Amino acid sequence: MISRILGILFTLFFVFAAVVQLNDIDAWVWVALYGIAAIASVLFAYGKLKRPWTMVLVVVYLGLAIYHWPPEFEGVALQDGMKTMNVELGRESFGMGISALVLLIYFFMIPRKG
Repeated sequence: MISRILGILFTLFFVFAAVVQLNDIDAWVWVALYGIAAIASVLFAYGKLKRPWTMVLVVVYLGLAIYHWPPEFEGVALQDGMKTMNVELGRESFGMGISALVLLIYFFMIPRKG
């Protein structure tokens, strides 16, 4: 039951994250990435997410979080929109990090076969 609730809550979270990306110049990238995380969350909620694929996604999202880490961290402040490219990269990095963390939680909650 807790898996279903967690999966549904994070599905809503990732759909919201995808929707707020629609005004970005590269929206299709972020909508796809958050969409994949949303699909994984639906699969998790209904017990259909497989451990190996979950770990692949963890590695991909963690890699993206590291890749997008800004050269100089200036925070992720939301006031006044995007102040600098470093702020935007920080937001993107945190979003991918959150996705990786959620998927890692799923990985440990999925029962092992065997």
